[in-house]
Amino acid sequence: MKDLTDYYATVGFFRGQGFDEAHAYHHAHELMEVPMGLNEFHMQNILSEALELYADDAGTEIKTRTYEEAGLLTRDNGLIVEVEGRTFQLTIVKA
Repeated sequence: MKDLTDYYATVGFFRGQGFDEAHAYHHAHELMEVPMGLNEFHMQNILSEALELYADDAGTEIKTRTYEEAGLLTRDNGLIVEVEGRTFQLTIVKA
């Protein structure tokens, strides 16, 4: 994003998609931090998709939820992963 006009337009887009105000600002902020390239949000999606593919290939059930979906009070990106009755928490931070 180039400037605040783009930022607020992006917030408006997310609000139009049904996000509440806090989540709309959060997602717009993520996009503004890293305009191009891989970031924590992208890595979260890659890992989630990889786990889904693995579950399909292995014939097992794996449930994933983002920290946001699980309601965790953190600014970090991450996943809650449930496999065979066990729960794992994966925090994704850029090194």
